[in-house]
Amino acid sequence: MSNLIVIKEVNFPENPAKFTDILKVGIQFECSEATDGETKFDLIYVGSAKSREFDQILDTITFETIPVGVHTVHFEVKHPDISKIPKEDLTGVTAIILDCYYKEQLFMQTSWFCAVNYTTDELIENPPTVPMPEQLTRNIDKEDVRVVVYDIKWKATDADIPLSDEPKDGDEAEIVFSANPFSHDEIAKFNDEISEDEFGSDNENDNDSLDLCESDAESDGSDDAELADIAEESIVAQEASQGDKDVPMES
Repeated sequence: MSNLIVIKEVNFPENPAKFTDILKVGIQFECSEATDGETKFDLIYVGSAKSREFDQILDTITFETIPVGVHTVHFEVKHPDISKIPKEDLTGVTAIILDCYYKEQLFMQTSWFCAVNYTTDELIENPPTVPMPEQLTRNIDKEDVRVVVYDIKWKATDADIPLSDEPKDGDEAEIVFSANPFSHDEIAKFNDEISEDEFGSDNENDNDSLDLCESDAESDGSDDAELADIAEESIVAQEASQGDKDVPMES
């Protein structure tokens, strides 16, 4: 059965930004049929590629029911807790993840690479022993989006689906983040790609409001061979470290 809820667009209106700035995320999604169970969006910061134990759920939005139509919601969250990030993983390439659940079933996972670095060459070459969060920047790679869709049981009349971390057959997008660290060459390649974005530069597109049109957003289904080699396991359901909250939708 096709998904009742589809994420159409995710926007980061203030990017790049200081690491300590509020992280703002706009999410546009479409509901093809009214839901009768809880839907939950988890926004996750990957603290280390070596272990899932360092993942931080930055915020959670829940909906008891969702009517048919196109809707928009917004996250505005504090930066990750630096004390929970291993010092050796504070800078470099990590990931931001949006996990979407319906009736406690993960049905969609969207991921973006995020580069974190100090603002000066001196600090980059000689990182301080005590982290200086006010001197860090974050840059989310909005162009290289990875989406994984999972089969779930949307209705009581649907056939039972065995629990699995495998995406639907035919999905071309890989899972972006595994328990394996990135190689030096991969990190260097990503840093070179995002270095063209000057920190603090004005970008009119970044500040545009989400387009609530009925047409489906197109996505780039191109594969990345380097990432496919390291994508060994899915990031599955996370244990929420904060209380869920109900947020009104804009439609």
